[in-house]
Amino acid sequence: MTTKLIDKKFFVKHAPFLLPFLSATLLILSFYPFKIYILSFVALIPLFHFIYFTPSTNKTRAFWGGLIVGSMFSTSISFFTLMQFNWLPETYLFIWITRLLFIPIAIVTGFIAGLSTVFLKKIQSKSVNINIFAFASVWVLVEYVVSVVFAGFHYGLLAYTSASIPFLIQLSSIGGTYFVSFLIVMTNGFVSSIFYFSTKSHADNAFESKLRKVFLSAIVVSVLLITVFYANKYYLYKEVPEATEVSFAIIQIQDRRKGAFGDFVDGEFSFPKLENIIKTANKFNPDIITYPFSSFVGVISSSTNPSIVFDRKVITGNFESMGKWVSKNVNKNSVFLTWNNVLRDRSFYNEFNFWKDGELISYYQKRDLFPFMDYTPKFAQKINLFSTPFDVEWGSYEQRSTLGDMRVSNLICSEVNKSSITRKDGAWANIFISIGSEAMFRDSVAGDLNLINAQFRAAENNRPIVRDDRLGPSAIIDRDGSIIDKMDFGEEGVLFKKIEIEKDPKRTFYSFTGDLLFIFILILFLVGITYKKRKAY
Repeated sequence: MTTKLIDKKFFVKHAPFLLPFLSATLLILSFYPFKIYILSFVALIPLFHFIYFTPSTNKTRAFWGGLIVGSMFSTSISFFTLMQFNWLPETYLFIWITRLLFIPIAIVTGFIAGLSTVFLKKIQSKSVNINIFAFASVWVLVEYVVSVVFAGFHYGLLAYTSASIPFLIQLSSIGGTYFVSFLIVMTNGFVSSIFYFSTKSHADNAFESKLRKVFLSAIVVSVLLITVFYANKYYLYKEVPEATEVSFAIIQIQDRRKGAFGDFVDGEFSFPKLENIIKTANKFNPDIITYPFSSFVGVISSSTNPSIVFDRKVITGNFESMGKWVSKNVNKNSVFLTWNNVLRDRSFYNEFNFWKDGELISYYQKRDLFPFMDYTPKFAQKINLFSTPFDVEWGSYEQRSTLGDMRVSNLICSEVNKSSITRKDGAWANIFISIGSEAMFRDSVAGDLNLINAQFRAAENNRPIVRDDRLGPSAIIDRDGSIIDKMDFGEEGVLFKKIEIEKDPKRTFYSFTGDLLFIFILILFLVGITYKKRKAY
């Protein structure tokens, strides 16, 4: 029996899908809630071996192997995140539909992964290097497709595991997050191939030749990446442009229910908890104080009617009352940024409001609205599946906020996931401000991932970003994606930091091309090798 346990034929017969299962397990451990990020650089080695180096893997077995990896991995991520989801108490049906989405997500993702591994088998080449690039290309294209299907909310991008590696996150300024994912998958392919051929080289000269080719390709790719990295860094940082120093005070408050909101009493606004924390922020005399949440449950409008909005009973405040409260509590020289629901011209908007000395000096309206969170789609309304108390309208994509030398690109909550927005804004802005609240999740899963997204948006565009999350984590992020300072999830208080903002920062290669150029190159590569394979027959 001992001999059988180490016999390959025994595993092929009794555990044919052990390798895909091992890859799925390592991927799961690489992400939330385990967060052993380094495992992503070896997690796909078993799957690569299963596809290319296991003779018994035909197309049928390839499908089931891919399905195992895709369904297990997506089930873990979606289950651990969606089961935490909570929303307005009266939307309990919507809450449970959202939580149970992990089931169709697992089925759809598993099916896509299964078809992808069958495709890889069909285009398998005699060249190991081509197989490595094909493997990475297909993986990234699946990431891209799943991201589009999930409206940009794909928590399983391999690039997310590299946020603490400066070399990789800075390379996103060339090709974005999908380029970084490609490099991680490619690393798995090279390591798997080198390991496999190095164990065979003494027995077969053909294996030794393949080992040399793979090893040489790995060296060439590494040298090329290092060269591109430093050339890009030289381009972005060779000059010292004119800059201005701006100080930020970021507020985090941990209350989820009692004490989480202020209220209007006899037309005057009061929020004791926030007022006390603002006193701490005022001591730093910051240029900007950010509070990443609505200061009360309801909407602000220019109306003086305190309780009725159209035919709905909604608590309302007005700009005049809020202005008096800001003037009373915030330093006159500081800009105070709040995030509110606002009624303008009989339409609701999700807004940033910039206040100074009691006056509303600027505002920004959310441009990229998320269905069921910002508005209830028409089809859901028809079946009485309401998920929002009122539907907000889209803000203009041409909005710009200028505060002194700062040209601010504003990102409300989920907009930090949208690289298309930051690319567009990066043409004129020199800083991003991203604030939001992930109170609908019980722990830091969404906050952590949105912080990573903020790091990528900074690196992709060579712009610093201020990320403020009411529950945390919040951070000041430099233009290369590195975290300058941070306040962790669960902490309460003020994060104060002075940062330098370039008046005219350079644009990155990625800011011009976006994701589509790299995705197009991958598709073109796969079409080319598919055509070559068909022609060979």
